Amino acid sequence: TQMIPTTFLESAYDWDGKGIDIWNSYADGFASTANYLTSIDKNPWHINMTWGREVIPPKNINQIFNSLKQNNPKGCSAVKLRSIAKSLDEWQKLGFRTIQDNDLPKRKNLDARLVSPDGLDGRMFLVYSNYKNILYYNCSSYYAIAIGLLSDAIKN
Repeated sequence: TQMIPTTFLESAYDWDGKGIDIWNSYADGFASTANYLTSIDKNPWHINMTWGREVIPPKNINQIFNSLKQNNPKGCSAVKLRSIAKSLDEWQKLGFRTIQDNDLPKRKNLDARLVSPDGLDGRMFLVYSNYKNILYYNCSSYYAIAIGLLSDAIKN
């Protein structure tokens, strides 16, 4: 975990009752990070939702990729590199599949964005609003995906 001074002042949390010490207390460090993620003003963490999922792109990804790019994106480079938002149903209709080669979940009200940090020849992920929360913490696609994959491994 990491915190810049302003984040520490806003979000540091004394979990173990011994005073705030994110450097020597794992409990305080993790509690402070959780406090930060749940108190983000713009987009709070949704505990009942995952961060994203790895997907298999359609065979015509080279032809449709440019149509998925955002117009005039704002934010850090990792936010700018995400695609436009589409419902899971729309991603399914474009030909995206889960990494297990199954249909995407049937949640029409859930928007996702495509992230492909290594380009069209690399791994691809459909990400949800919790992914953006990870980017608020550290604006790197590689960092956010690593944290997401680690959270999946811990959950499983």
